[in-house]
Amino acid sequence: MWPFDGKPELAEAPPPYKLLAALFPAAWPADLSNLFVGLVGVLIVLSVLRRLRGGGEAAADKTTRSSAKREKAFAAFQREYLAVFLVTMLADWLQGTNMYTLYSGYGVSVSTLFLSGFSSSLVFGTVVGLLVDRP
Repeated sequence: MWPFDGKPELAEAPPPYKLLAALFPAAWPADLSNLFVGLVGVLIVLSVLRRLRGGGEAAADKTTRSSAKREKAFAAFQREYLAVFLVTMLADWLQGTNMYTLYSGYGVSVSTLFLSGFSSSLVFGTVVGLLVDRP
């Protein structure tokens, strides 16, 4: 077993479904595969329910001309926002590799630094979010 001899071993149980075996690599844990298939199933059920309730494309035909203009303007705004957001995220990701090299060169524990940053964001972001959303 893995904890005793130092080598992780994959359980080679035969896959219950050939389709799942073709979709997921053998190294994936069964729990992860089952979770993924379950979430996809829930997504399909919700999509079918939405279409049955009339929330699909049929609802888009009922829009008036003024709301269609607003939807086009909002879609354009979304595309513009997404473009700026992706450029900003790319710059942040590129900066992360340089900062890692810089901090590790000074002997700083980078994992502790990132963990403290994310933890403080978790705590203070929750509190500040609650305070900002007050009416």
